[in-house]
Amino acid sequence: MTKEHKSNEKPHEVHFDYFSHGFKFTAGVFAFFALMFIIMLFLGIYILNSGDSTQNQLSEREQLPSIQTTPPPADESPFLPESIINTENGISLSIDKFEFENKGTWGKITKLEMTLLNKGVNTISPTVTVRVYSPNADAKDRSEDLAVIDLEVLGLGVGQHVIKNIPQPISFSGNGPKILKVTAYDGWLFDKQYLVSVEKTFEVK
Repeated sequence: MTKEHKSNEKPHEVHFDYFSHGFKFTAGVFAFFALMFIIMLFLGIYILNSGDSTQNQLSEREQLPSIQTTPPPADESPFLPESIINTENGISLSIDKFEFENKGTWGKITKLEMTLLNKGVNTISPTVTVRVYSPNADAKDRSEDLAVIDLEVLGLGVGQHVIKNIPQPISFSGNGPKILKVTAYDGWLFDKQYLVSVEKTFEVK
């Protein structure tokens, strides 16, 4: 007769540590919200810096030379009584003040004040060139620019005008009768369109 042997081993019990797993879950949630907070913080700093950059750009624009933003009254002109003025297609350019030094065989323009008035149909970004040549000069000498001057206007609207003096003296060669020619363009360097020109005669003795 066979006897059954009873095992003294107890069944394996599985314990679930609710506290440990709950702690890990809470820590994960905390880490997620902490990460989101850091991302939002950096995003806020980026937006603030972008706003400051935009404000700085506006401030730099405000520091550019001021221009007349409204047309002068009918009985008021931006030009001086002694100004030499020429108008083409609604754009007027004038030589208001002109001074030079006689150096014998050459000369130097020390003052050249000009006014550009836009009464055309479009906003322009004007630049001017300065030339000095003899009345009997050939085509090459007549086309030589002694200076190219940016009027530093982001956009000269219809009815607006700008007054500009040369930033530094301009030297020219030769003596005797001379022609000063100032020409205004819309644009800069090779990407420019002719607007208007004005001339003044003088003599280097």
